[in-house]
Amino acid sequence: MVCFTLVTFSYRAAVLSALFFFIYVITARPRPKPRITPTLAISYLLSSSFLTAFAVRGDIHPPYLLKYLGISNMFWVLLVYARSIGIPQIARAAHQFVLIHSAFFVAQLGYHIATGELLDFNNLVREDYALTISTSRSLEGLGIGIRASGLFSEPSFYSMSVFPIALMLGLHERRISTAVAVGTMTSFLSLSVAGMVITAAGALLLLISCKGQRFIKLALLSIIVALLPISMTIYERRVVDSVDYDAIASRLLVVDHIKSQALADSLFGNGMFWNENAPIGHTGLSGYHVRDSSFYIYLLFTTGVAGLGVFAATLVAALRRKPRLLIATLVALLFKYGVLVSSLWMLLALAVIFSSERSDTTGPS
Repeated sequence: MVCFTLVTFSYRAAVLSALFFFIYVITARPRPKPRITPTLAISYLLSSSFLTAFAVRGDIHPPYLLKYLGISNMFWVLLVYARSIGIPQIARAAHQFVLIHSAFFVAQLGYHIATGELLDFNNLVREDYALTISTSRSLEGLGIGIRASGLFSEPSFYSMSVFPIALMLGLHERRISTAVAVGTMTSFLSLSVAGMVITAAGALLLLISCKGQRFIKLALLSIIVALLPISMTIYERRVVDSVDYDAIASRLLVVDHIKSQALADSLFGNGMFWNENAPIGHTGLSGYHVRDSSFYIYLLFTTGVAGLGVFAATLVAALRRKPRLLIATLVALLFKYGVLVSSLWMLLALAVIFSSERSDTTGPS
């Protein structure tokens, strides 16, 4: 699971995620067996046909198409094995997943506080060097040297990979475990503006939905409230004053493109596997303009009103038995996900698996 969330940036992680999963399948006792139900088979065929139909509307960059096929098929493999593996086992793995990612985050932040240096885990993961975005002028005078990002290149990628899984776990088990609390706090401490807002909304959902644990709830709420002055200062500097870059103007370019595009593009989108090194759409957007918007804007741009409607209807149908998980998923999708972001598929897989549980001993149908 940890390797799978790094597939977005690393082919090695893709190989390792598949390798580790199938080693587990072969060596586990009792050995998990694939269970392809009619519902899964039909869902796979429909979703593949749907995405293919919308993808061909725009220019197709073959490496991105191959990456999508690898990521999405790992998603379906997990669903096929989920019933046999068992939901309690998957939940335990999710706890460990959050704690492992959080350990890298805490180590990076702690090492910087102690030495002033950056532990650049991001470039240990990737095949090619990539800039790790850890500094920001919005931190000046706040006593915080970096925005930690763990194994990722940006704090927002850390937050969108770890917190949704912690949120799913908390709502599934109806308790704020160590992993849920740590995942929530490190996500907030990433100091990503979107991460802080979405984490605060998700934390409120956890506090309302989870039973008992008054001390843990009070501690979690107190820490978030204590960090609010810092988060508001960062929000004002990054969003209002645009000290790093004009985040609002960058995202409005996508909205302006959607408003001015042809009717067919509004209905069916602009495709989703375009080459980000070339201008995108009739207004010449860059890849990051589309990627840095929320998943809803991204989906509207790539698949249009039709795609957004189909996805919303499918999500509601899949999670209808667990309204809290549905709400949590809708909140998490405010992050800047895309079909090539493996964390999106991890979120959707756990949402489907947890929502399909009928009892403590029954797995997904």
